[in-house]
Amino acid sequence: MRTAEPSRGRLMAICFVLLVTSLFLTSYSARNQWMANMGSVLLGEIAHPIQRFARGTSQTVENLWTGYIYLKGVGQENESLKLRLSVLESDNSRLREVEQEVERLRSLVQGAEQSQVSGIVADVIG
Repeated sequence: MRTAEPSRGRLMAICFVLLVTSLFLTSYSARNQWMANMGSVLLGEIAHPIQRFARGTSQTVENLWTGYIYLKGVGQENESLKLRLSVLESDNSRLREVEQEVERLRSLVQGAEQSQVSGIVADVIG
């Protein structure tokens, strides 16, 4: 099946017609400045919504891409913070155990001082 593409001759003819048309319009607008100004205003009015749409689309894509890059960094930071939290939780657990041991030893020393019993206080490992 043949696709609907223009032949080389037809393409050359279209290009020639567009070139002649642009030369004619340039010549005409040089002689009639008011017509050129009106064409400029008309073109600006037609192009403005297209430009606004293109700018909005561009900003949306830029915001999405920037957000993606930031989220990628957030994932790495999240992993780092999880590791740090794990280390800090284990440190906290060890400190609580030491604190409880200090409290037990204080109560033993206080009890020994109140009862006037002589003896040796030891920590049994095992």
